[in-house]
Amino acid sequence: MAALGASTTITSRGRGLQEHVVVSAGTIYSGALVGLGVGITPGYLVPWGTGDGTTAEIAFLGLAIITVYNTDSSVLDYAIVGDGTLTCPVDTSGMWLLNPGADGTAISIASVGLPVFCPNDNPDDITTTNTGAVDPIGTLMRLLSDSADTFDCCLFTPNEAYSMRNRTGL
Repeated sequence: MAALGASTTITSRGRGLQEHVVVSAGTIYSGALVGLGVGITPGYLVPWGTGDGTTAEIAFLGLAIITVYNTDSSVLDYAIVGDGTLTCPVDTSGMWLLNPGADGTAISIASVGLPVFCPNDNPDDITTTNTGAVDPIGTLMRLLSDSADTFDCCLFTPNEAYSMRNRTGL
C-alpha cells in the first residue's frame, strides 16, 4: 500500500461506548462496574467481581449504561427474558467518578495518583486498598476530604486496565 496523497474517508466508531452480550441468566444494573468474562463465561458481559474477580476470571471494561435483566420472568415481573443474546451498552471512556463513596481507609493528599480497586460491581465500594482479589480499575485523582476519606477517581479504559493486569506491588 502507498501513503495517502489526498483526503480519504475512514469508517470508524468512537471508543467511548461499546455494546456486549450479557451472560445468560445474568443481570447488569445501570451504573454497575462491568467486565468481560475471561476464565468464566468467556466473551460475555458480567458484573465486576464475578467469580473470584481476578484477571483469570474477568477483564475490566467500564460502567453499564442501562439495566439488562437477562433472567427468568418469574424472578421479576418486569424482566426482559433472555438466553444470553441481550446486549448492554458500556461506557469505556475512562470517565471520572465524582465522590463514589467513603473509602473506609485513611487517605491523604499523598494518596492522589494511587490505583483504586473495587471488590464488586458497586462504584460506592471503590477503595484504595488492594485486597489482592481484583485488579485496579482506576486512579484516585482528587482528594475531597481526608477526614471523611472521600475522593474523585478516574476509571481506566479497557486498554489501560489491561496494561495494569497482573502488576505486582500495587
